[in-house]
Amino acid sequence: MNMQSHPIRVLLIDDDEDDYIIVRDLLSDLSSIEFILKWVSDYGAALDAILAGEFDVCLLDYRLKSAMGWSSCKRP
Repeated sequence: MNMQSHPIRVLLIDDDEDDYIIVRDLLSDLSSIEFILKWVSDYGAALDAILAGEFDVCLLDYRLKSAMGWSSCKRP
């Protein structure tokens, strides 16, 4: 029995389209769980998407071309 009331919203942050395709295909193979996958490929778009707070989980490539993961974030 599927107890899921809404799809799991997944944010994929990765600058490699091949990795996006792999993740998309893996998630679509899971027939018992529904996912909504959003892919962003650059640091600025990723930060905007995270701050919007619309996702249940975030998969992050820590080696983005424009910024190496969170190492570019300023700390308080």
